[in-house]
Amino acid sequence: MKKSNVIELEGRAADADPLTEMLRVGARRLIEQAVETELQELLMAHEGRRLADGRAGVVRNGHLTERDIQTGLGPATVRIPKVRAKTGEPVTFRSALVPPYVRKTRSLESALPWLYLKVVSTGEMSAALEVLVGPEAKQALHEIWQAETREDAGKAFDLFLVTYEPKYPKAALCLEKDREELMAFYDFPAQHWQSIRTSNPIESTFATIRHRTKRSKGCLSRDGMLHMMFKLGQYAQKNWRRQRGFEYLAQVITGAKFRDGIEVTASNRAAA
Repeated sequence: MKKSNVIELEGRAADADPLTEMLRVGARRLIEQAVETELQELLMAHEGRRLADGRAGVVRNGHLTERDIQTGLGPATVRIPKVRAKTGEPVTFRSALVPPYVRKTRSLESALPWLYLKVVSTGEMSAALEVLVGPEAKQALHEIWQAETREDAGKAFDLFLVTYEPKYPKAALCLEKDREELMAFYDFPAQHWQSIRTSNPIESTFATIRHRTKRSKGCLSRDGMLHMMFKLGQYAQKNWRRQRGFEYLAQVITGAKFRDGIEVTASNRAAA
């Protein structure tokens, strides 16, 4: 039986959840009203700045580009107005409610460490994030690692960076830095991809060991603890499933080359 710390919420789309959509629309209107109030306060503060003909010296000047603020209800689109000074000294409107470059609410930022502390596994984290920020903050990444070839994955990777770097520059930089390592599984047999792309082997391997060792603090010497960990690992492996595509391990160990999951041979090298 599959165990999970995350309660799946079906019907994440707006049409399937009209209440959530109504709340999201209401949140957007409240944000717009609050920002408008801030803007009016700024304009009132510069009411005394007038042109020679009596017109206001500080006026509205359109809006900044729309951006999504990730909230517990999903993304809420906001537009921040701009102002222009006609009397020489520049004036900039900055919302205290929605500061520049803010992309998510503090409650959402607090939720992510909470999920980690509650031992939400790597596989479950994806479902948790989908509940929090919607499936869009997820599909773009799937297009990368689920691509059939390295070339297709590279195109999806570039598209992801272009789309999300303005919103999440640090995350985009982290992905770009590790790009080659993230794409390394394309140089292994396709039968091994599922095992390479998951952290389950690490989590499962140490689950039994961690369960026992955390109750044995200070009870054993270092050598005794290592011996116990080794024996626990031997016992746990009896229930492990055999490596997918284990018959290809010999080729990997001996240095056989793979391209997009297929072994490179003299025949397909010539065809390429």
